[in-house]
Amino acid sequence: MSKKIIKYEYLKKEEILRVRITGTLRQDPSLELVKQVKGEMEIHDCWKSLIDFRKGELVINTTTTYYRPDQFREMDISYKNRVAFVVNTITADLRFFENVFANKGYYLFVFDDYKKAKAWLKG
Repeated sequence: MSKKIIKYEYLKKEEILRVRITGTLRQDPSLELVKQVKGEMEIHDCWKSLIDFRKGELVINTTTTYYRPDQFREMDISYKNRVAFVVNTITADLRFFENVFANKGYYLFVFDDYKKAKAWLKG
């Protein structure tokens, strides 16, 4: 994959923060991207985000994934937030990622269809 590029766009009409990621993004134990997304959501007083990996790749780590919802709670990330990840292919690792968050009470789902992800966020 190419160099990692992250672009933020607030879709005012839909009240959704869209985060477009190009290149490979490795799940970061320091939570740097999570902190940036949280900050952007606070700027726009928004609680829905669409993390678009259609031109990128998310590489996750099972151990990091398992503890990530607890880190969200420590960062005071609200359970009312809705997060949709859009990827080209939903892998077993991404389903695990999704299930860990669901089991901890977060609304985070992985989609392979952009329109369905957006519809879920709006619903």
